[in-house]
Amino acid sequence: QKDIKVEINIWWEKIAGMQEQQITTLFGNLLDNAIEANLYVKDTEKRFIQINTKPFLGNMVIKIRNRYDGMIQKNESGFVSRKEEDFHGIGIKQIEKVAGELGGFCRFQAEEDVFTAEIVIPGSCLSE
Repeated sequence: QKDIKVEINIWWEKIAGMQEQQITTLFGNLLDNAIEANLYVKDTEKRFIQINTKPFLGNMVIKIRNRYDGMIQKNESGFVSRKEEDFHGIGIKQIEKVAGELGGFCRFQAEEDVFTAEIVIPGSCLSE
């Protein structure tokens, strides 16, 4: 509907070890941020979201890459949404909270016009 190309590659059996609320919080916020960022890209041919999860060295890596328009807002605590609502930026905090609950961590990186969110979750929190 918004002309965003989506590519998904998920190892579900590993993610299934997480609680439903954790999965929903992570992916809901990651996707919401990725969709919002793409909507600022005027050239609809360049819009994309890539969602990948894969086991790596016994851990699970969740990686979402998306196009954005090159404009990033940050404050002392990190990246901030461009939404006008009072609760902007709460999605990244929720992602960090869930990763922390699982003993993992997050990395966010903005390069030119591609934003990457990477969450690493220890294998001990996941099903085999």
